Amino acid sequence: MKATLILGTLWLGAIFSACGPAGSLGERRQAAVAADDAFEWEVRWDVPGQTPIGQYLGLRNFFLPGGQSIQYYRHIYGIEMVFTGDETRNVRFESKADLPVITEGELVSIEVRSARPLRYQPRDDGVSLGWSDDFAYEWQVLTRPGEAVLSGTRVRLHNTSAGADLVYCPRTQGIALGWSTDCIRDDPTDPTAPTE
Repeated sequence: MKATLILGTLWLGAIFSACGPAGSLGERRQAAVAADDAFEWEVRWDVPGQTPIGQYLGLRNFFLPGGQSIQYYRHIYGIEMVFTGDETRNVRFESKADLPVITEGELVSIEVRSARPLRYQPRDDGVSLGWSDDFAYEWQVLTRPGEAVLSGTRVRLHNTSAGADLVYCPRTQGIALGWSTDCIRDDPTDPTAPTE
């Protein structure tokens, strides 16, 4: 009995020594996505300048090279969305303050074409997002200091209910999205690099 206990303790000790201190693997990769690394979205509009409220716009994520748009797609895992390489105008912003353009830091609702507004919703499968029956004014489009929300500007999508930014996050099921506070990923590219 004692011998088994000693061997078990030595075996566990060897595992912890190989893995390093608790949390070290996450530290070597990236335990969470820092705010400076979350500027990976672009709102796209045909006309140069500010981005209008109430119009369908393109919303592309540039964490991966070339950028990917989100669109509604019915499937069984997680929120019903997928990434597509197509330049599509699938997202409409609505302003809580009834502003005519997307304004940095103002509360907005984000509606996906053919679906409904996006909201934070805890769930077991996929990213914690769900559909709202009404406008969900829980999003902020954030820019770097001194920048306006212009077509093609890199921005962060911050959700006030989640207290985090929506970011590209690899997963085995559902759309590859997650929250900056708990997503672990390896950076394949610099998300702040200029658009091609």
